[in-house]
Amino acid sequence: MASVAKRPNGTYRARWRDPDGIERSKAFRLKAEAEQYVASKPSSVLDGTYIDPADSKITFGPFAETWRQAQIHAPSTQERTETLLRVHMLPTWEHRKLRTIRPSEVQAWVRGLSTSLAPATVESVYNQFATIMRSAVDDRIIARSPCLNIQLPKKEKVRVVPLEVATVEALAE
Repeated sequence: MASVAKRPNGTYRARWRDPDGIERSKAFRLKAEAEQYVASKPSSVLDGTYIDPADSKITFGPFAETWRQAQIHAPSTQERTETLLRVHMLPTWEHRKLRTIRPSEVQAWVRGLSTSLAPATVESVYNQFATIMRSAVDDRIIARSPCLNIQLPKKEKVRVVPLEVATVEALAE
């Protein structure tokens, strides 16, 4: 059960229990703010959308590294994943709190990548980033991923032109 109580200093303390049964609290200047905040807590705990306020401090770098180490990959895939993180993601996102990353920033980042990388590489980097962000949603660190409706650069279709029969016969000899 959640509650709001006035504190001696004139602020209001909202109290609730998280999914683990641990009592949490947050102070507000106005009673209405505290009541509104605390009213949303029981339902979010019950429907599984509760985000622990302590998790709001988690940054991309440490979360991504924990995620990477938990993956079951072949050695070459582990190396590729580590390289994508180190070279393309961490320079931009390492110290950013996960909850502060916005879709518009992700779109701008993808556009920046596309100026120096091939479309297939941009797609690979972005897909890895989106997977990490989905994992943060699954772990209930953020409510939703910022990787929604992101436009990726178009890959050029390469037209395959088969060799002439005479050329193939000449190569075979």
